[in-house]
Amino acid sequence: MTDLPPPPEPGSGVPPGPGSGVPSAQYPPTPPLAPPPSPVPPGAIRAVGQWPGSTDDVPPPRKVPFWVVALAIVAVGAILGGLFAVVSDDGQNDGDDVASFERDTTTTEPSDESPPGTEPEATLPSSEFQAVVEEIEDFVAAERGLPFLRPVIVELADDAEFEQRLLEDFDEEVAEIETTGHVLRALGLLAPGTDLVAGFRSLLGAGVVGFYDPETDELVVRGTSASPYVRAVIAHELVHALDDQHFELDRPELEDVSDETGFGFTALVEGNASRVEAAYRATFSTAEESEARAEESQIGAGYDFDEIPLTLFESIAAPYLLGPTLVEHIIEAGGQELLDAAFADPPATSEALLDPDVYVQRQPVLPVPAPAADGAEIDRHVIGAMGLAQLLGELSFILSGFGELSPAVEGWGGDAYVAWLDGSRACVRANLVGDSATDTAEIAAALQEWSASPPFDVVATVAVGEVVTLTSCG
Repeated sequence: MTDLPPPPEPGSGVPPGPGSGVPSAQYPPTPPLAPPPSPVPPGAIRAVGQWPGSTDDVPPPRKVPFWVVALAIVAVGAILGGLFAVVSDDGQNDGDDVASFERDTTTTEPSDESPPGTEPEATLPSSEFQAVVEEIEDFVAAERGLPFLRPVIVELADDAEFEQRLLEDFDEEVAEIETTGHVLRALGLLAPGTDLVAGFRSLLGAGVVGFYDPETDELVVRGTSASPYVRAVIAHELVHALDDQHFELDRPELEDVSDETGFGFTALVEGNASRVEAAYRATFSTAEESEARAEESQIGAGYDFDEIPLTLFESIAAPYLLGPTLVEHIIEAGGQELLDAAFADPPATSEALLDPDVYVQRQPVLPVPAPAADGAEIDRHVIGAMGLAQLLGELSFILSGFGELSPAVEGWGGDAYVAWLDGSRACVRANLVGDSATDTAEIAAALQEWSASPPFDVVATVAVGEVVTLTSCG
């Protein structure tokens, strides 16, 4: 890693994300260590079949959590503010992130406590709101290069109704989140005793500002007026609706994949929506953009980010900060035709987010046999390049735009892990290889350095050969 400057202060106006200007709100995926449910919000392009030594008792791949399918959009300003606060606190991953519309509407007077740019705006009549939506649709269709095939109904909902609709299926995902928690704890990415389920529920309820559900075609935005920020959220979600009409975003086949295709699809979908949203926000006047930023930052006001593990911030933010750069590379390489084709053939690894050329050039992933577990398996998947960066404490700096890939992460070639419970402890064993023997040696050296002093009393060992085997219990 290069020497890293401190991340920008929340609210400083310094764009924290690489290549995307002001990062837009995005929906939280599962974190990168158990993709497609490795929390954030990650795989290997290899033959899918029976793993060596597998039995009928081996659990199937975990399903993608509901919020990945629902395409929820988070207030990235609030998420990143929490991420930077955690990173600034200790600097380590130790677990302790068209012309503008002109409307003649009346606004109520702000109270003395209201921050500048967050004055409440009167609710628009339904006919006027629909006109606003149609103008945004026209912009989205022109920028995306595709027509809407049918009308999209956009609903506004107050906080209580919005959170109820967003989280109504949350309890069905508790077992998946708990399994992810075991994996993260075994790798020292989650402090013992941390309630990951509560953290997810709390962060989603506080930070999500809109969602589009491709199963029901519901598009719901938190708010009661067409403020600049709400309009930006609508633009983002309308991209999801448009892509869904042309390419079908409801992908049940991605629920049981054994690589990172679910995570790669998330990054593609969100990166595309964020790209169009950024273009839409570029049409805002200075006053409108200031108001939008202020409104977004207010969403996280009063939220106790200290209670949220850093790994959760990183995982939720990753597809939305790195996705736009991936999409830009795809467009540069093959224009709209290649972008559209990517929806049928999305990235299968998180490495493609860290280095988009990996996807554009179709760099293969090396097949790696899964190691044997020392107990009844609770999970098997891949750590991925992004998960390796997360483990080595690099991901936050990469997401903030102030870090570079270490040789170990840059040379990642493939991996596979199994997880099991050993009494009150969780264990993970992973086999990893690099793109070359030199890259494998870099991975081994990085993991040996990490295993010499892992966090949270984790006990880890590294065996080095043609394949690097990490065993970690915590």
